[in-house]
Amino acid sequence: MLFFFSSGVLTAAYPVALGRPTWPTPQGDFKVVETRADPIWTVPKSIQREMARQGKEVKTKVAPGPDNPLGGYWIGLSMPALGIHGTTAPRSIYRFRSHGCIRLHPDDAAKLFPMVKVGTPVKIIYEPVLLAHLDDGSIFVEANPDIYGLAPNAIKDLRALADSSHISNMIDWQRVREALERKDGSARDPTMPVATPVLSMSSISPILNLAFRPRVRAVAKDRRKSASCHEIRHALRNARTC
Repeated sequence: MLFFFSSGVLTAAYPVALGRPTWPTPQGDFKVVETRADPIWTVPKSIQREMARQGKEVKTKVAPGPDNPLGGYWIGLSMPALGIHGTTAPRSIYRFRSHGCIRLHPDDAAKLFPMVKVGTPVKIIYEPVLLAHLDDGSIFVEANPDIYGLAPNAIKDLRALADSSHISNMIDWQRVREALERKDGSARDPTMPVATPVLSMSSISPILNLAFRPRVRAVAKDRRKSASCHEIRHALRNARTC
């Protein structure tokens, strides 16, 4: 998911497609360095070599139009050949299919583009497993397939995180194990049915935050999520995570 913040407030959230396991999207802190509507795609040398290996026509540039994989909008980041853009393959959204870039549905790219300016900070994080403690005392855990193989000890990491936050006794760990087994991307509540003190959580967020994970099942078939779902997602991203 891509989360857009304005003055620290979540104002938009969009599903994305990301780098395939053999061509992962990089993590880290970046900045927007350029924005272009109807972009020309300058094909990276690495992709040209892939075209040659696959016996395809090797292209060096692709003009704007229906055959341009960048779609109608390009938001370039402070790493060569890395950016956020539209796509001519909207069915790839929620999947790991790109050469490392972040793809948006064409409609979402058109909405995001005018909100982003050069210099906007971008943070890309990989969080297949999330743990959040909300202000009302509820706890949520979300588990997704570990596509990049970077979180092999999920249950151990979650226990360590819960211990450090002094909430281990508030969690039904059997429910957590079930969530980890399902890995369906749904936020599940493993809170023990016992009243306990509430811990506050940080609300500091970057303006543009990309938390990427595979989507096995959508929370709703309509890509436009409800406000309550956005609030839960926002809380999960602002909580301490594994």
